Amino acid sequence: MEGNVAEWCSDWHDERYFASISETTAVDPRGPAIGEERVVRGGSWVDDTSFLRISRRYWDPPAIHNSFIGFRCVRDVAP
Repeated sequence: MEGNVAEWCSDWHDERYFASISETTAVDPRGPAIGEERVVRGGSWVDDTSFLRISRRYWDPPAIHNSFIGFRCVRDVAP
């Protein structure tokens, strides 16, 4: 799935947020409750191959509309 579109995340971006939390108390930190920019993860069809990795993270305002940023639907399946 990597390389189709970069993925919007539900996390807001704040450069100072993670400096204010402890690694031992944050199992899966969600980011701040409010913000102006959302986290975008991964790469897309317009990116160089060096950016096609899920660990790539950047941010954009949620009002941005690009053909290379989207979201993925996920559904749990019973075993």
